[in-house]
Amino acid sequence: MSDLVSTTDEVKQRDARTSIRQLERAISVNDDTTGFYYAKDGIIDLRTVASDLTEHHRRILHRPPKLYSKVIDALEAATDCFWSKIDPGDKTKALNRLHATLKDRFHCHRVRLVGLEKYVSISVERLNIQRSMVSFITAEIAQKDAKLNLKIAGDQRKIAHASKSDSQAMKALSLLGAAFLPGTFIASIFSMSFFDFQAQVHVSSKIWIYFAFMVPLTTAVLLGWIFWDHKRRRLQHQRRSASNSIGSDAEKAILYELAKRK
Repeated sequence: MSDLVSTTDEVKQRDARTSIRQLERAISVNDDTTGFYYAKDGIIDLRTVASDLTEHHRRILHRPPKLYSKVIDALEAATDCFWSKIDPGDKTKALNRLHATLKDRFHCHRVRLVGLEKYVSISVERLNIQRSMVSFITAEIAQKDAKLNLKIAGDQRKIAHASKSDSQAMKALSLLGAAFLPGTFIASIFSMSFFDFQAQVHVSSKIWIYFAFMVPLTTAVLLGWIFWDHKRRRLQHQRRSASNSIGSDAEKAILYELAKRK
């Protein structure tokens, strides 16, 4: 029994407590965690931390002191039963000394195991606290990832709207070019009789006909384009506001679900 309840268990428990302190410093992200293997490029490896939490928990509970306390109680009860059953004449001086030695050993081991049990219970409680902290950090990271994904989705939606707007602007420029083609054609036709380059350079008195067609047509096209562009921008603004509202509602719903999971 003395071999089973040796100081080796106490040494193992102290070593486990040292490892628990390293875990606590790593999880609390102190400045002195840079030398630990939990930190890689300044980032704490939570997978390794969780694995070590489980391993230390297993090591601490590998040989529970409470089990040996029950064994010592049983041995002491058997010793007392034996001592009460033998005849008083058989209780020699050597046997009395042996019985007293056994009782002292039982008491010493029981006191040591009580202290070791308290030590183990505190270590387990500290491990549970760190496990809860890891779960909280993991949930917080998941929440930040969800917010980041929502922000990325919103930015992609804005980029899609901007690309669509640029496409519509190019279409508008093409439309303007097509609208002015008739004016150019009219000018080409009218220029045949408006200008006479044979004798002297002069301009026909009927050039006003060109401007009479060109100016109203150009003005009408520009006003129509301005009206169309204004209407298009207003519709885009309404769609963007509705899309942002939907994205905000989705974000609130996701954050609410994450909060419920905590």
